Amino acid sequence: MVTSNYNLELSQKVLDPLIFYDLFSFPPTAWEIWQHYNKKWSFLEVEAVCRELVERGIIKEKEGFYFLPGQDDLIAIRKQRYNYSVKKLKKAHFFSRLFSCFSGIKAIAAANYIGSHNWRLGSDIDLFIITKKGYLWRSRLFCAGLTQLLFSRPTAKKKKDKICLSFYISEAALDLRNLELADSDPYFYYWRQGLLPLYTVGDIWQKFIEANEGERREQEEPVKLGFWEKIAKKIQLKIMSPQLQVALNDSSGVFISDNILKLYVTERRQEFRDKFNLKRHEIFKTIN
Repeated sequence: MVTSNYNLELSQKVLDPLIFYDLFSFPPTAWEIWQHYNKKWSFLEVEAVCRELVERGIIKEKEGFYFLPGQDDLIAIRKQRYNYSVKKLKKAHFFSRLFSCFSGIKAIAAANYIGSHNWRLGSDIDLFIITKKGYLWRSRLFCAGLTQLLFSRPTAKKKKDKICLSFYISEAALDLRNLELADSDPYFYYWRQGLLPLYTVGDIWQKFIEANEGERREQEEPVKLGFWEKIAKKIQLKIMSPQLQVALNDSSGVFISDNILKLYVTERRQEFRDKFNLKRHEIFKTIN
């Protein structure tokens, strides 16, 4: 079958999220694939390409889910994880309501979803938080302190259903693209698209989306810290774990400023990028 340049481009766009989600055992629907590109193509166009790729044997379909050949078992895994995720989301909503009591917080979202309702049974619950400008350190102190009091922070030995608070930004640094890996960063792209807002104030979430789709901002807005913000910062830097201090110098998972706190000691973005690119290359050879 001869594929037009238009269909070839759309075939690649359809395959990209499917290949990425395969790394996390998640078979998407045509609707979920379309949500990545709904500004350029219609849902019917994306659905038609999915059917064409199935007919050509490049991907498989079952019960409305699409997946790579030999991955039929992912459907059962997805259904199982849906049940896990429902319970975890209830806890995420509970803590988002608690955190929203602090006036410095403008948005809270569930993160590392990697597809809809796709948290693993033993995983923690990762939250992404946007604060007012000049409230970043106080917001973290409030949220981390509250989860500590409620015995809900993850530890090396126990992570299941614990609240992970490792990513905060202020409204002065909504564009996250400067944190991406060089060349390409599929994990960060799908991580950002998969954020599930649980609490928002005003139009902050729309501003966040627009900031990451428009012209790239090269620098954060400068922020002048008030007295209590300086105190909160000093306290947290003083008690920062040795692992974070070491990772600050040699890990893309850790970034600390007065507008951004990204505190992932262990990060696998480069590993996922390499796996994604390898699988993508193998599959695209069959359609070119």
